[in-house]
Amino acid sequence: MSSTVQSEILLSKMLNSVSEAAMAIDSQYNVIFINDLAKEILGLNGDSILGKNAYDIWPDAPDDVRFVEKTVTYKEEYYVKAVP
Repeated sequence: MSSTVQSEILLSKMLNSVSEAAMAIDSQYNVIFINDLAKEILGLNGDSILGKNAYDIWPDAPDDVRFVEKTVTYKEEYYVKAVP
C-alpha cells in the first residue's frame, strides 16, 4: 500500500473521529470527502455524494451559505459559525 493511500486512510479515520461535521470540496466544488457526522446531519447514505458538485446536490443553496464559492473566488478564508 502506498504512503499516499495510507495517509488518506489515516486522515479519513481522524476526520471521522472528531465531534464536528466535516466535508471537503475541491476547487470545482466537487465533494471529495464527507465524514460520518456530516452524512448523518445531512441525511445521506454512504458516500453517495462523493465526486458530485456541491451546487448540483444543493442547487437552492442561498447566497449566504455559499462560503466555499466565495473562498475559492476571492482566495480569502470565509468563516461561518453555523450553516442554517
